Amino acid sequence: MKILLTLDFFPEQGGIQRYLFNLVKYSYDKSDLVLVGSSTKTDKKPTGLPCAVEYFSNRFSKKNKKAALLNLFAALLISLIKFKKNTIVEAGNIYAAIPVFLISLFLPVKYSVYCHGKEIMPLGKKSWQAFLFRCILKRAQKISYISKHTVSFLLALNVDHKLCYLPPKIENSLLADISNKNLHDPIHLLSVGRLQQHKGHDFLLDLMTELPVNRKWKLTIVGSGPQYPFLKERIANYSLEEMVNLTDSISDKSLLELYESADIFLFPSRETKDSTEGFGIVLIEAMAQGVAIVASQVGGIAEVLDNGNCGLLVPPDQKQPWIDAITMLISDQKLRTRLIQNARERVEEQYVW
Repeated sequence: MKILLTLDFFPEQGGIQRYLFNLVKYSYDKSDLVLVGSSTKTDKKPTGLPCAVEYFSNRFSKKNKKAALLNLFAALLISLIKFKKNTIVEAGNIYAAIPVFLISLFLPVKYSVYCHGKEIMPLGKKSWQAFLFRCILKRAQKISYISKHTVSFLLALNVDHKLCYLPPKIENSLLADISNKNLHDPIHLLSVGRLQQHKGHDFLLDLMTELPVNRKWKLTIVGSGPQYPFLKERIANYSLEEMVNLTDSISDKSLLELYESADIFLFPSRETKDSTEGFGIVLIEAMAQGVAIVASQVGGIAEVLDNGNCGLLVPPDQKQPWIDAITMLISDQKLRTRLIQNARERVEEQYVW
C-alpha cells in the first residue's frame, strides 16, 4: 500500500499540484490513499483517481497551510497503525515529509520524498531548517527529482544511490494537431503560471509597452496568486486594458482553447534568493499544443527546451532580447516551424504518460 502526504493537490492549481495529481492517477491503485493538508475545508473532490483522497485543515492553516502538517501527522499515524506492514509513504515535497520523518524515529516506516526545486533551496544554508531537511532526506529510502537543476541542490548530501529522475508528464490526449499553425491578427501572446514575483509577469507588462507598433498584440496571462492585485493595478496604470487580459484560474477546456489560439508562449521566470524554476510544467503543455516558446534561461527551463532546440532562451528581465526573440519568431516562419516540431518530438519522447 502507498500513502501520499502532500500540501499541494487538487483543487489548488499549479505545476506541483498537477504533477502529483497525475502521479496518483497513473501509479496508484484503489488500495492506496492520498492525505492532503489544505488551507481550508473543501467540498470539491477530485474525479478520475483510482484511490481515496482525504483533506485536513485547522484554524491556523488558513493563514499558513503548513499548519495542516499537524493534522497530517495524526492522520498518517492512524493509517499506519491501521494498515500496519508493507505501507510505503510518499511525501509530495520536503515539508510534507516532516510528519513521516518524525514517525519514522519510533516506528519502522519507509518513505520517499519528491523534490521540485524551490522548497529545497535552504539545503545549502546554515539553519535549523536546513539541518532538518538534510536529516529527512538522508533517512528517506528514495528521493525523486524533476530536473538536473533540482538534483544540483541534492548532490552535496551524498545521497546519489537514493536519487530517481521522475519529470512531470502530460496525458497523451493533450497532443494537439500542429500541422496548421498560422499567425493571428492581433498576435496572441500567452503566459500561464502562478502569479508570484519570481514568475516575472510584471516584466511582461513592461514588455507590452515597447513591442513594435507596426503590429497589433494581445497578451493573455492565466493564473492566480498573491500578485494578482498588483498586476491588475499595473495594467490600469499602463492603460493596457485593451491589450492584456489577466484571468484567474480557468477550466482545463478553456485553457486548451487559449493554447490553441496562442501564437507565442512566454515564460519569463526569474531567479530570486527564495525561488527557482525547477521545471515548468506549462512549458510541456505549450510544446504539446504546438505553440512557439520564448523563455528565460534560468533554472531547469533550458533542460526542458533542450538548450534552445525547442524554444528560444533569453536572459530574464532584459527587454531588448525578449523583443528580438518575439519578433524573430513572428517574422521567421521556418524557425518557428522547426522549434514547434522539435518541441513536439521531445514531448512525445520524454514527457507523455
